[in-house]
Amino acid sequence: MGANVLISALINPKGLNALVVFNLLRSHSLYAPKVLIEEVRRYLSLIAKKRGASTDVVELLFKELTSKIILMDPPANLLRKALLYVNDETDAPYVATAILAGQSTYILTWNTKDYKTEALRSREGIIVVTPDKFVEDQETSVLNT
Repeated sequence: MGANVLISALINPKGLNALVVFNLLRSHSLYAPKVLIEEVRRYLSLIAKKRGASTDVVELLFKELTSKIILMDPPANLLRKALLYVNDETDAPYVATAILAGQSTYILTWNTKDYKTEALRSREGIIVVTPDKFVEDQETSVLNT
């Protein structure tokens, strides 16, 4: 899961991102690189302002959410490998985490253009999708079973 999805979930607790994040946390193991914490933390005051809440409240929500996410610190060799699959090197930790987790099949992000999606899918079995496309795929999967 990309930081942009978590940031959006924190801003709007009734929006699509929050729905996806909270439902996934109930039914799946969510993995993210440790850099997610730093990335989101930089925006906590902006999140609080947009949410209409205090930074303390947002910090508590953030801690609660991230306590349920399995945070990983991929080794350097996986980060180098991950660079083959991204157009923005700051996204390499997300790919490396998905590879390291082994059971990860999706990276949820609003910035799919930052990833070499076809190469990731064909070589690593990892699908990069937006949260709305993820929901659509899940609904289609349920209807086809």
